[in-house]
Amino acid sequence: MEKVGQQYLKELVARHLVSLTLMDYLICDNEFVTIHEHIHAFLCFQAQDTNFVEVHGGDDFLPLASARRLSLQNNISKYAALDNHMPKLWSVLACFEKDEDTGEEEFITAGKSLICSSLSSHGAKSKRRNNSYIRQLLQGSHFLRVINIQGLEVGLKLPNEIGNVLHLQYLGIKSCSLREIPPSIGRLINLQTLDVRGTNVTELPESFWQILTLRHVFGDGIILPRRVGRLKYIQTLESVTPDEKIGWDENTLAEMLYLSCLFIWKLSALNKDNLLAALNKLIHLKLLNLKGDVVPSIVFTQSLPRLEIMEIKGRLDMTSEINGICKSLPNLTQLSLENTEISQDFIDELAMLPFLIDIALYTGSYRGNKLTFKARGFHKLRTMVIGLEKLKTLEIEDSALPMIEDPHIYVYSNDFEILIHGKRPKIVEKIRIEDENVFKKIKMISFDTDIFPLSKKEDQNEQGNGVRQ
Repeated sequence: MEKVGQQYLKELVARHLVSLTLMDYLICDNEFVTIHEHIHAFLCFQAQDTNFVEVHGGDDFLPLASARRLSLQNNISKYAALDNHMPKLWSVLACFEKDEDTGEEEFITAGKSLICSSLSSHGAKSKRRNNSYIRQLLQGSHFLRVINIQGLEVGLKLPNEIGNVLHLQYLGIKSCSLREIPPSIGRLINLQTLDVRGTNVTELPESFWQILTLRHVFGDGIILPRRVGRLKYIQTLESVTPDEKIGWDENTLAEMLYLSCLFIWKLSALNKDNLLAALNKLIHLKLLNLKGDVVPSIVFTQSLPRLEIMEIKGRLDMTSEINGICKSLPNLTQLSLENTEISQDFIDELAMLPFLIDIALYTGSYRGNKLTFKARGFHKLRTMVIGLEKLKTLEIEDSALPMIEDPHIYVYSNDFEILIHGKRPKIVEKIRIEDENVFKKIKMISFDTDIFPLSKKEDQNEQGNGVRQ
């Protein structure tokens, strides 16, 4: 189904009906669909005219009892009255923004907008009232297949009636008040996607992990238990963490043969060996995100032929020799490192990756004071982020980074310098456009090893000092 959806999306992009917008660098799902306002207005008119979907923008409305798809778009408050009985409803989509009247505050965390509130007594009553509307909706709409609610207050716990909507395939609840999912969710034998990002849900009932139809699970540090069902259809786990007491074993992830996106928070030494054992079977993995105090460096030499994106945050355990990364990760295109403390030798190994396009070296990812991109290295790299606080010298040898288009270099000390070998007008101009202050740190190295600041190059040439560009 996902492949068919991607084909449809590509066709819409090719026709210029929608466009993909890059929202942030090296963040999974970093491409968002945008649409022109005139096309959007036309589509809304057609949807209403053909009764395909009912769109409501206020908090006081009476949807038709015959409605099959309902879209609630409210930028006034976070509460909605769903009094009408809608037995034929298939899908309900809600996008609610912050309530200005109740003094709610909006916070930005990890690139996502999370709306958290400090409710007055009136607001608390409205929350309980709205929870009853959710319960009534679940009781009266047994044919629901999609529930996607963003910003709507649903209370601390999802109503137990959620288990009665047996046809439900997609359940997305993004409300910072939500803390608990009831065990009745285990009765949803057709559920494919659960999205509880932006909530306080950290643990799901055991019955949930026995739903065999699961394909995508999205959350913020959800505990993945040691024993789960045969989740052979699951493709996405974002983001999960092991149980601190019992952890995982080698069979926890072993049945997830089609897993393509795996995010693990708080990876501990107790679970790293079992993770490595599971990686041998996860041959369809395309995205791997690992965060922990210590991350096994063997993930770079594990054979993951389909892996395209890797993000590592935590010190790499360099107990094993690192070589042959290009053979183990032949299709890696994006790499993000933070607090990994890698060496120059490790950088030289990464330079041989045949299709690496984006690399980000954040705080603590490199342990030396001098970083060198050696000749003929990173020959496909286009985007580069260097944010190393301890770095004093960045050296780019001749013929290194030949295709670089978007360099981001952050300077943390006055004595920082960039040494560029040979004639590299393209990369010099890219750095100048990106940041004028970084541009002033560039020193050109001619073929006879003379070094001079870029700003003084023309004066030295006019004085006939013999320095060649």
